[in-house]
Amino acid sequence: MEGHALNIRIVIEGIENSHQQNVLRSIDCDIAQGYFYCKPGPVSDFEELLLEQKKNKP
Repeated sequence: MEGHALNIRIVIEGIENSHQQNVLRSIDCDIAQGYFYCKPGPVSDFEELLLEQKKNKP
């Protein structure tokens, strides 16, 4: 991809199925996200995760 020629990581959003994932792998996408990997969760779950990380920091 042209982004790689510029030393830019390629990020793709909105992946919803394995076909899309396979296409992105074939074009050397660096990072992908979307419903295929994980559906959004409630804000409270994210807040809990942040609090856990904060407690576990030295």
